[in-house]
Amino acid sequence: MNRTSSRLAVLVFGGVALAGSFVAPAMAAPSSPISVQSWGDCPANNVCVWTEGNFAYAPTAYGSPAFRTLNAGDHDRVSSWGNKTRYQYCLWDNGNKVLLDTLPPNRGRHTMPDGTNDRADAIGRC
Repeated sequence: MNRTSSRLAVLVFGGVALAGSFVAPAMAAPSSPISVQSWGDCPANNVCVWTEGNFAYAPTAYGSPAFRTLNAGDHDRVSSWGNKTRYQYCLWDNGNKVLLDTLPPNRGRHTMPDGTNDRADAIGRC
């Protein structure tokens, strides 16, 4: 092998060795399933409602209202709720005509009492 061939061989084999050192990156792990939310996702000083039981998915936070009609997306869909305020709160059906449930300060209900699921349309201080 002459000198030019030797250099070419070194370059070719060096290139192969170098190319071999560039391994394709490992496949990224598949993304995790949709995150299930929790009681901890209700901000302090808010009353929160979830349209699923067990505090599943993202809550709607209501900033400690004296009385408030629930947003359209929560109306007649509340399946769990939490009270992170210093006041006792009531959950109502038909405005403030039918009391469905009460929660003292810093308490949550992961499942609505019998006969009250998906009926609430308002919250307010008791």
